[in-house]
Amino acid sequence: MVIATFRHRWQAWRLQQVSQRYLRRYPVTAQATLPTTLATQLATLRREGWDVPACRAYVTALTNQRPAPAPAAQLDRAWRQLHRVGSDLYTTMLRASRLAPAAKLRLMLTGHLQAAVDPHGFLQLNATGQAAYRFSAQLNPLCDYYPLVRQLVCQAYGRTGLGRDALGHQLHCFRSYLDRAALAYLRAYPHPQPAATDYQRLLQFLADHQLRADYTTNASLHNRTAQPFTYPHNMKVQLTANDPAWRYNRGRMIELIVDLTSEQFISEWNAYQHHRRANGQVDAKGQGYQAAELAQIANTESFNYGIPHGAHHVPYPYRHTHQRLDVDHPQDPAIRYFALTGRLQAPTGQIIIKGQAAYRAPKTLAAGGNYVNIVSGGQAADLRAWQAVPADQRAGVYRRYVQWVKADRRHRQYAGFAAFCGDTKNAPTPTSGIDAF
Repeated sequence: MVIATFRHRWQAWRLQQVSQRYLRRYPVTAQATLPTTLATQLATLRREGWDVPACRAYVTALTNQRPAPAPAAQLDRAWRQLHRVGSDLYTTMLRASRLAPAAKLRLMLTGHLQAAVDPHGFLQLNATGQAAYRFSAQLNPLCDYYPLVRQLVCQAYGRTGLGRDALGHQLHCFRSYLDRAALAYLRAYPHPQPAATDYQRLLQFLADHQLRADYTTNASLHNRTAQPFTYPHNMKVQLTANDPAWRYNRGRMIELIVDLTSEQFISEWNAYQHHRRANGQVDAKGQGYQAAELAQIANTESFNYGIPHGAHHVPYPYRHTHQRLDVDHPQDPAIRYFALTGRLQAPTGQIIIKGQAAYRAPKTLAAGGNYVNIVSGGQAADLRAWQAVPADQRAGVYRRYVQWVKADRRHRQYAGFAAFCGDTKNAPTPTSGIDAF
């Protein structure tokens, strides 16, 4: 008890010192209301659940900014940025907090965003209608918030999985909002061509930041179809391709699903945007969703808390985290269960709709099936080679491609479609029939 009291006093003294350092940057004439405003903000932060180290990080961030002609306006801007979850200032404070990883995640979700899983299993933000914090509409995939959230989830649930408690269930559902913010940023990313596709904007983003993306992780779960499987229609892109870091790792974290023909992102949010209530929450009852919308939900992207393997290395602290956190996850919302099974269940357990076409994934080679990624090691070259194949010939060409991979799976599993086309044995001949390409 004595140690705890001493630590509390020590932290309070340090907060007072950094606050005085900030105030000394401005002349007395500019400090008429500044001390009172800062004190009020710090008191409010404490009521909102922030601990003293996080509050100290807030004042330090203010001190590190260039002195403003109007310090009161600067304080107001910082206050508004802080209350946008995912912003740089919010991330700085969340990292500086001395709360345990699970306590930080609970503070963010239930304390700040007022998130709650509704009766249909969908996570609704600002469920009470009184949340002082809002989640960022757009987030740069390279921002520090994403790897911080991954780190906290791995620390709190990396050994047990998200099915351990109610917070874990919320975190599983929360990945949808992480996806939405990254998608919105990339869809609005500047491109020389105003009508550029989502994939073209993604490539521009990668080029501008000198990044490599990963295309090698299996995309069979994003090629679900209600009809018999013929060939893939979507590819998976993950950012970044590889990261050796043992903490705050960014490897294959942001996941994007791209239609191989239109080059637009496939996402559950393409469906949800048509089913929003007046308060911005998603109507997740499931009734009224069209087949095309269910296909988007079935094949959507999914933020990776763990690190999938693909053709790359996984640092030791993250071993098996993809399986525990992303594959063996808690129950999906009812609307996604509806898309995957064809059955819509009410909160009472009653089946409302039965017999809707279910969107099922094709079996991979490892499971004895015939699914192989079209786009893999060749990346954009694989996509261009596939797009050059006439639509009425793709089923036959894909069968040949699968057999080519099976013939030397060890070396060809991640080769990609362009490598298949470059193999002289696969060159088209006048008698190739529908298999010509």
